[in-house]
Amino acid sequence: MYIFPSQSLLADEFNAVKANIAQSCLTPAAAQEILNLTPSTDRNYIELQLGRTEEMRRLLADAEPFPVSGYCDVTKELQLLKIENSVLLPSQALQLAALTHTVGLIIKFFNQAPRYPLLTQILNDCFFEPAIASEVERVLDTFGVVRSSASTELLHIRRTLQRQRAESDRAYQQVIARYKKNGWLTDSEESSRNGRRVLSIVAEQKRTINGVIHDVSATGKTAFVEPDEVLHINNHIQQLEQDERLEITRIMRQLTVFLRNYYTTLQQYAFILTQMDMHHAKALFALNYRAVKPEITNNPEINLINASHPILLIQQKDIQKSVVPFTLHLNHDKRILIISGPNAGGKTVCMKAVGLLLIMAQSGIHITAKTGTTVGVFNKLLIDIGDSQSIEYELSTYSSRLKNMKVFFEQVDNKSLFLIDELGSGTDPQLGGALAEAMLETLNQNHSFGIVTTHYMNLKVLAEKVPGFVNGSMSFDKRNLKPLFQLQIGKPGSSYTFIVAERSGLPQQIINSRRAKVPKSHMLLENYYQKLKKTK
Repeated sequence: MYIFPSQSLLADEFNAVKANIAQSCLTPAAAQEILNLTPSTDRNYIELQLGRTEEMRRLLADAEPFPVSGYCDVTKELQLLKIENSVLLPSQALQLAALTHTVGLIIKFFNQAPRYPLLTQILNDCFFEPAIASEVERVLDTFGVVRSSASTELLHIRRTLQRQRAESDRAYQQVIARYKKNGWLTDSEESSRNGRRVLSIVAEQKRTINGVIHDVSATGKTAFVEPDEVLHINNHIQQLEQDERLEITRIMRQLTVFLRNYYTTLQQYAFILTQMDMHHAKALFALNYRAVKPEITNNPEINLINASHPILLIQQKDIQKSVVPFTLHLNHDKRILIISGPNAGGKTVCMKAVGLLLIMAQSGIHITAKTGTTVGVFNKLLIDIGDSQSIEYELSTYSSRLKNMKVFFEQVDNKSLFLIDELGSGTDPQLGGALAEAMLETLNQNHSFGIVTTHYMNLKVLAEKVPGFVNGSMSFDKRNLKPLFQLQIGKPGSSYTFIVAERSGLPQQIINSRRAKVPKSHMLLENYYQKLKKTK
């Protein structure tokens, strides 16, 4: 989908929705997939992604025993496998074994649950390779320690080491007993220096003892000496430890070569896990915010039933506040909605919700609406919301918006949706209103879809008399002087300018003086709409 401009308030809100979903991902790879989602224009792809998330949502809602633990990110491990002569760490080999085990459980689940065909397609005729996990488990224990049984040589080295360490312990005990009797040892007796086992000797006796002095304490009162009696044994132990490290490296290199032969399979396993994790996170979003899978149609249309702005739901869920839903239907006959009503009544929020829900649907994300919601696939989304004035390019708000409209006229077609907040504002109201009317008529000639918020009376009249347009209004409780945030389709709304001013606490004498100077024709039409609403 082509979106203009690429950076807007709507783009920020879509990023916020994706960030909320990504928090539920079990792996960084899946979270990044969510953050990289963009709206598509391929209906088959959109329906496939929405369908897979719907199956995962149903799977979770039914409490199916689907594996949701043991997910791991093996991006680094796979990158290392691609490098010739590289050697995996034991922890990295265990990650690949865990990946294989988890994918094996997923394959087993879908083999036993054929009622999820779209998710099963992700497996793509994938086969479980038990040899991967088996070989890793043969070499490593659950803590990542190479098993002695991994090779005959390692078993021999470790058994020899065990005997030598036991012999070393006996020799040290004899030396310690003799030195203690002579009063040469400090209270700490034993220590370690440079990887060698040493005795803590009173500094005055360090020349009395035959051995290697490895260190002296900071105070100079203690010398750390390795006696000659154990020097040969320690040398042998050190050599055996070096042999053990070399043998472990050889075994891990051999294991890495084995796993490298399954690189393509492991890469496929990683893809499967990422896809399952991604749809799992999207399904959790759908369950948490009661989002539904919209029906996707061939022809452009928007039929939202009890829809809500997802950001409002995310923000207000924690504070237990309700969000007022809206229902909206735009089709070939009524393509352009003109929303009017009081300030802070929810016009812009409603308009942004439509654009955001469309982006979500075409990105394969369930939308916060009720079952029966239908949307068509739009190729372009043109947005003019917020203040885009630029000091750098010496553009006022009005100038920047005219530049946006120029792009709109160049790009708009019958598969476009445009969203314009307060069209024509930022200049002389009468001239701006007249120009806004002309721009809307031009956009209508392209059979494009759109939503426009306005206070201009002439645009409300335009929506009543020109085919392709429809009026909408945000309800206002005149008695209690507060907006109701309810969208009503089919009739224009009053801006309630003076009523809102009174509610804001503006002095009454100022309001009365201004009311008297408003043209009678404008006030007559405004009062007519208010009386008509009251009569109905």
